[in-house]
Amino acid sequence: MHDGIHPHGHSHAHGDEGHTHDPMNGLGASSGMDKEKLTKVLSYMKDHNREHARELRGLLDSAGELGSLDIADLVENGATSIDEAADNIEIAIELLANS
Repeated sequence: MHDGIHPHGHSHAHGDEGHTHDPMNGLGASSGMDKEKLTKVLSYMKDHNREHARELRGLLDSAGELGSLDIADLVENGATSIDEAADNIEIAIELLANS
């Protein structure tokens, strides 16, 4: 387990519930958001996810050095999945902008 400090400038608190933090960085998520707020929240989440994908890719060398190419492949697959999710969020933002 890590100390809760991530290199991208915010901390994550870990408790009995698992990985928790303010995922909207104070933006708040609720139903009935206006277009501007929804765009901000989606943009934040897209960028946040891309940062996590970069962090995962930073672990690939360590996994490979430990002799576990299977683990490295799974970590890369996870990072790719996160990037694909961010791509979908980016398309949603574009659609929202044009709606």
